[in-house]
Amino acid sequence: MKRLVVLVPFVAGWIAACSSSSGSGDTSSVSGFGQQFCQLLEPCCADAGLSTSGTLCEAFVNEAASKGTYNASAGQACISALQAASKSSTFCTDFGGNLVQCNGVFGAMGGGAGPGQPCNTDSDCAKASGGGAICYSQTNFVDGGTTSTSTCVQTQKGKAGQSPCVGTVQGNTTYFSLSSGMVPGMGYTCDVADGVYCDSNTQKCTALAMTGQTCNGNEQCVASDYCGFGGTTGQTCQARVAVGSMCTNNGSNPCVAGSSCDPNSGTCKAQLPSGAACTTSQECQSGICNNGKCSGTSNLGLALLCGS
Repeated sequence: MKRLVVLVPFVAGWIAACSSSSGSGDTSSVSGFGQQFCQLLEPCCADAGLSTSGTLCEAFVNEAASKGTYNASAGQACISALQAASKSSTFCTDFGGNLVQCNGVFGAMGGGAGPGQPCNTDSDCAKASGGGAICYSQTNFVDGGTTSTSTCVQTQKGKAGQSPCVGTVQGNTTYFSLSSGMVPGMGYTCDVADGVYCDSNTQKCTALAMTGQTCNGNEQCVASDYCGFGGTTGQTCQARVAVGSMCTNNGSNPCVAGSSCDPNSGTCKAQLPSGAACTTSQECQSGICNNGKCSGTSNLGLALLCGS
């Protein structure tokens, strides 16, 4: 089973913290906390060409309130940290990074659940020393029906050969690759920036495949390659195609960084800047085509929070 997770604190743990409801304006209440957060987020939504209405924020905060407990002191510390981080030019893409001050704003267990214990969100789980934690949801098929469980898994950054690995990190996204069965209490995340990915078959951090070696996705190949069909050999890592050269787009962008395969000309073309007219997300530098225009950010978490 694969689980795609966008690595931003709001999505991972307390995504509900962005209500646009009217409130006291302070952090003593859920609505007050949400109001302040949404004010910080609004310029990012506007710059990305996304909605600034706060409708999705309202839905998220209500969802959090139904499952967890709001920690007012953590809320105040989080808002203060976010206000400082908002002055950075990268705030709209990384939200200040994984701010420790924002841990435990929402959570039924206040971040104290250990490995293997039940959870609702990532923030419910106690982090590993020097690492992190995820609330891993798994659905198993039993006797024609399904059962779902969510348990805490502590994570550490993995090196080649370390096992069990639980996912591959590529930029702001983690592709979780735990299979059905028992979920480990601790697992490694394998970062392509470190030259490794999580092999779902061996559950080991494995060195990125070189040109000509087999693969199942672009994240398994070295940066200069993409994963494509190699005739009778199945999928293999192949050198990316230069701008202006012929290409075939089969769902895996074969072009060099900053370009994509144009379906009309069948050649690699430079990707479009923010605000340019587009028909597919692959055409845009940001990776997001929203309402016929390239958005100003590639952060999928922001798109989830703002809406279209």
